[in-house]
Amino acid sequence: MTINLSDNSPRISYTVASGVTQSSFTVPFEFFEEGDLNAYVDGTLKTITTDYTVTGGSGATGSIAMTVVGASGGSTVVITRSIPLERTTDFPTSGPFDVASLNEELDRITAINADLNDEVSRSLRLTDADAAANLILPDLASRAGKVLAFDAITGDLVNGPSTAGVTTVAAASADIATLADIEDGTVATDAISDTAAIASDVTTVSGIAANVTTTAGNTANINTVSGNTTNINTVAGNDANITTVAGINADVTTAAGIFSDITAVAADATDIGTVSANIANVNSVAAIDANVTTVAGMSSADITTVAGISANVTTVAGIDANVTTVAGIASDVTAAATNATDISAIAAEVAKVITVANDLNEATSEIDVVANDIANVNLVGADIANVNTVASNLTDVNAFADTYFISATAPSSPTQGDLWFDTDPAALLMKVYDGSGWVNAGSSVNGTSERSSYIATAGQTSFAATYDAGFVDVYLNGIKLIDGTDFTATSGTSIVLASGAALNDTLDIVAYGTFTLLSTVLDDLSDVSTAGATNGQVLSYNGASWAASTPSVPTLSSLGIPNHDDITVDGSGNVGIGISSPTSGKILDADGQVRFQSSSTGRYFDFVNDSAASYLDVSHSLNIRTNGASSLTTAMTLDGTGHITQTGYTAYGTSPIGYIGDASNLFSGSASDFAVRGTSNVTFGIGASEKMRIDSSGRVTMPYQPAFSVYPTASTSVGNTISFGGTDFNTGGYFNTSNGRFTAPIAGRYWVFWHLLTDRTTSSGEGYIDLYKNGGYIYRNYETKDNTANNHLEYKGGMIVNMAANEYLNLYYQAGIGGATIIASYQHCKFNGYLIG
Repeated sequence: MTINLSDNSPRISYTVASGVTQSSFTVPFEFFEEGDLNAYVDGTLKTITTDYTVTGGSGATGSIAMTVVGASGGSTVVITRSIPLERTTDFPTSGPFDVASLNEELDRITAINADLNDEVSRSLRLTDADAAANLILPDLASRAGKVLAFDAITGDLVNGPSTAGVTTVAAASADIATLADIEDGTVATDAISDTAAIASDVTTVSGIAANVTTTAGNTANINTVSGNTTNINTVAGNDANITTVAGINADVTTAAGIFSDITAVAADATDIGTVSANIANVNSVAAIDANVTTVAGMSSADITTVAGISANVTTVAGIDANVTTVAGIASDVTAAATNATDISAIAAEVAKVITVANDLNEATSEIDVVANDIANVNLVGADIANVNTVASNLTDVNAFADTYFISATAPSSPTQGDLWFDTDPAALLMKVYDGSGWVNAGSSVNGTSERSSYIATAGQTSFAATYDAGFVDVYLNGIKLIDGTDFTATSGTSIVLASGAALNDTLDIVAYGTFTLLSTVLDDLSDVSTAGATNGQVLSYNGASWAASTPSVPTLSSLGIPNHDDITVDGSGNVGIGISSPTSGKILDADGQVRFQSSSTGRYFDFVNDSAASYLDVSHSLNIRTNGASSLTTAMTLDGTGHITQTGYTAYGTSPIGYIGDASNLFSGSASDFAVRGTSNVTFGIGASEKMRIDSSGRVTMPYQPAFSVYPTASTSVGNTISFGGTDFNTGGYFNTSNGRFTAPIAGRYWVFWHLLTDRTTSSGEGYIDLYKNGGYIYRNYETKDNTANNHLEYKGGMIVNMAANEYLNLYYQAGIGGATIIASYQHCKFNGYLIG
């Protein structure tokens, strides 16, 4: 593969629309390791394995799996490449070397150059056509607290104004912009020029800035006074008074500074006269100026409304103390207002309220009694449907109460079919009345058996179960335990192990109920009579009832056996088939021995039963034949020495193909060997299914032998069971990819081995993987990393494990280095195992 800088931009961005979910992002540029990629969502760098996973790489393109839900306005996902600057391959100084490794190293260098080119293109830099300039920063001491600037002549980097000064100017940018607009005519006014012309007045006003501020706060009133110029002219006609004013010129000067306000006041002389006549009220209002300000902030509509109810206001003023009191409980008044409907309803039912009050004043209040048991009342209320059901079925409820009893003593006057649970500690049984007495109805256990299964904690000894003492079986990891030795079961409510279970052991409890069989006699049964019965008779049905009768002895003829006359039994008890005198031929003698004999040749074989053993006695060889086209063909022979010969195949030397017994003539081996020979393959099977084969070259195949090879599809961090979600093969399905466990289907010795790789880390130290059996580790695989290079760490190990059926194995990442995780990789991580035997 060749990487070209021109078409290998190590950067790609995606836009995820608001509310849209995207889970996969293509990486269109080549990369080598998962750690070569950086993923950003809305400017935030994400963490590999925690936030996303990577597929592809190794010098090719790939993709990132990461779930992104578009934020309001959309989200931006950026993927970049940043390959560590390092050599990954050393080449020999002479002789042949690996061309593929050379190509990969050159591709990696080209990709690194592409990464650097991307970073340079996004940096601040001079154009090619720019003249030489000095871009070296001033030293730290001189540039601290300064803004970066460029010299007006050379263009070199120099210190600019202080950052504090720039911040101050920036804070006044709005004011500066306003003044600029006024001066340059953007805002149509000559305010700055006019102000310059009255600079002395400006100075005067500056001296009474506080008063100006106060006046500015009363612009509405000033405008009103300004509109009364006629009154000002009236004032001009009072020159004597003006002369008097001349004596207070300092005050006049002050007034001059607020001449527009004076004009406005003069315009409102009538109102001022009115105010003067009501100065006492003005003074009162001045004392509540805060309230006046509050009122001023109200809408004119509200003030008009209040003016329309002035009489009511006066009335309220007369009861100000009460108003104050109500104001103190304003929240209560508000609450009452929101419940006006309920208050009206209560007012309509005041008589009932009085009744309730009277009840509460009694020595024993029914309401208090109910309130004290309100929890029970609530329970009944929540289940009122069932209460109504019971009420509508009260007859059946009473009938049940008359049928079922619970007590330590037997109920009096029972009727047939009544049930009684005996609570006497010595009994604790359900009993039924059969018309004459109480008998056990069945087991005290719920049903005929109860099954419980537990996953044990470390050292756990006690497990809950309901059982009858002496009728319970306990299994630990599938192995039955011994009552009284391995566990104690006497309480009926739990079993206690003699030794604590290991973590994640499986404990199964099977409890059996006891019961008493009905004890009765035949005469107690309504449809059976034994009257007049004698020895040897049997019960038979006569169409109406069961009664005693004498059985008839069947004959061969009555049984419908054809050719029954061919069977002869002599006085000694010998049986002949097809002969009248059973002394030869086909014989069953009185001792149970069977002989098949040819009267013409004298050959026979016997099934002999003597005091020592039962055996087949053959006078010559025993041949097993098949029916050929025209005659019987011998297929297998058992000779007088015990050899079995299968015909139709080529024998080796003078010996037959199949042998049981002496095989010394079959091949050069021990005389006690058992030999099986075939001309091509030897197969073993069950039914029509082949289970094992030995081919002509001696190779043995067992297609059903338990075996597995798995790999992780997700990374695993320290402190977790290593997950293996992918399988190369899993013969028999005994490896569970959901929990990472291999469970032995049968007892035997299993060979397991693994090779695992962590992601790159610069840390050094020691890590280890544990092989767990039934939740406890049996082997620890240590690996160390003694340098700070950014390398992977490999864990390699294996062992033969002796396992019982249903025991399980798994790998656990116990300790790591620098937070490195076991990577998800089909090529680099494997866990394998198979049954040896």
